Amino acid sequence: MTMLRRPSLTEEQRLGLRTMDEVQRRYTMRRALSLNMAKQAWAEPKKGFVKRIAHEMSQQPEAWFRIPLWFYRVGSQGLCASILAAGFLALGGGMISQSGSVYEVKVAYGKDDVEKTFTLEQDIEGEVFVSYELSEVSMNRRDFVESKDKRTLVQGLGGATVCEGADTRDWAGWRRAGDKNFLARINATPGTEFAPCGLVAISMFTDDFAIFGLNVTGGWGRIAADESDIAIPADATMYAKKLAETNSGVIQLQSGGVDTWLTSGSFFEHWKVWCRTPASAHVRNLWAVIRGGLKKGQYKVQFLENSPIWESWGVPQKYVILSGKHTLGSKGALAFLGAVCLAIAALEAIAALGFLSSFLLRRKSREYVSEKGKEDKPMLINTWGKSTSECTCTA
Repeated sequence: MTMLRRPSLTEEQRLGLRTMDEVQRRYTMRRALSLNMAKQAWAEPKKGFVKRIAHEMSQQPEAWFRIPLWFYRVGSQGLCASILAAGFLALGGGMISQSGSVYEVKVAYGKDDVEKTFTLEQDIEGEVFVSYELSEVSMNRRDFVESKDKRTLVQGLGGATVCEGADTRDWAGWRRAGDKNFLARINATPGTEFAPCGLVAISMFTDDFAIFGLNVTGGWGRIAADESDIAIPADATMYAKKLAETNSGVIQLQSGGVDTWLTSGSFFEHWKVWCRTPASAHVRNLWAVIRGGLKKGQYKVQFLENSPIWESWGVPQKYVILSGKHTLGSKGALAFLGAVCLAIAALEAIAALGFLSSFLLRRKSREYVSEKGKEDKPMLINTWGKSTSECTCTA
């Protein structure tokens, strides 16, 4: 009769065996406790429909959809960065290319100019936008933006408005000294009230233009420019709640019926456009729209009103711009957005290179570990603490 004799164990091996048994016992107890707690947590309340719904929402099972976890791997992140880099590169290149297709003419003028001639090198189809441009003006400062007449605004979350330092006719006369046409509008308003007040209103751009084209007979013919409805609809709706047009052409405050120095028509539209201050120190506002396009040839712009105050305020050059219409905006806006997209593409490309380098390094490290594991053959250990080659069985 043969029997398997248990090999003799040393004291150190017995101690290790007891330790392994203790670890296994504790692991089994913890697992049973965890399962019991999980069952209690997943147990639904017996009563109450709302409680059951709340319980199901709070005790959601582990997600079976693993793609979100896969997305955070190094290779996936590198692929995503590469796709974004290619997309922004194409988008930026397309915008810069489109900016070259938008034709515009910029005419510079100063306070002493009466008219300026210019040439259109190509036809402008559809609508032609007539805009004015001012550079290096501090209209994005907080103290300037907040200096508005609260009687003309719908108060909301836009912040405080105050007219301090620009709330009387004397202040307006001091700040726009030498601008006779602007001061004449204020003095023509009956009473002593000054509305609308504030630095934004006092600094309104009041220049007036007339566009002429050279016809086949050698004479100049005036081109119709539509100055109506140039403000965005939201501004038109807001000011309609606070300002009312009278039969005499004067704009009145609806609260109190105070006459303002604003007049109905195109001047009121230009004031609405001006009151929407830009986010930068560069101003470019729509002044009028020429319907039907313009043919290439000779043109001139006459300055029916040319305020000298801008040179006193440090703006020596003003510009009149004639540009074509584009879905994505003006020539400068397209070039700027294209440059931003190219910058983002460069950053995404750098990120993609970083992820690719990390992926290659990790892959090389794994290959090294795999080759190292083939060289080092591990010894199989049985439960008695000896190698299988040392276990002896006797009959």
